[in-house]
Amino acid sequence: MQAGRHRSSSHRPHSARSQRASRGWCGADGKLGNRFLFLGAFRMLETIRKAWGWIGLEPTEVIAISSFGNLIVRAINGAFWRICPEEWSCEQIARNADDFATRWNDDEFRMDWEMSRLVKLAKQRLGPLPDGRCYCLKVPSVIGGSYEATNFETISLTELISFSGYMAARTRDVPDGGQVVIEVRKDERQI
Repeated sequence: MQAGRHRSSSHRPHSARSQRASRGWCGADGKLGNRFLFLGAFRMLETIRKAWGWIGLEPTEVIAISSFGNLIVRAINGAFWRICPEEWSCEQIARNADDFATRWNDDEFRMDWEMSRLVKLAKQRLGPLPDGRCYCLKVPSVIGGSYEATNFETISLTELISFSGYMAARTRDVPDGGQVVIEVRKDERQI
């Protein structure tokens, strides 16, 4: 499995035409939130750098955040990347701002990004998102998790980005269909 390979949008169920999302540091409601003031922005860029730097991403700005913790990130070289935590993937989606504008305005891309039907289900099951949190799949889709409400949870956005980058780096050489063993250990330092 390669973290940067092309993803098929057929993995996700889609809703009818979604509302437009706003650009910039925005929350699930599309509004600028106090959760991403300067210090929060710096911490998020540092989290991305540590979690996904191995793939070649040098982040300079987070452009958008979806309710399920997907990020659009602008890199130092002007390219745009999408981090998709539930698939443990990070791929360049545009070479520059003009390419990104074309991609962002593509209906299929936006439906995949917004996940409106899933956000509605998550909101019904878990309530609105507190600052700094996003919805997630308890079992990521890349290892067989479903896009069903029983598999939804909330998590800190920084934890989700860190964990997905960590797992992607450790499983990047596993071929499609290959098996992995995930062992969960109690962190002795937290006892």
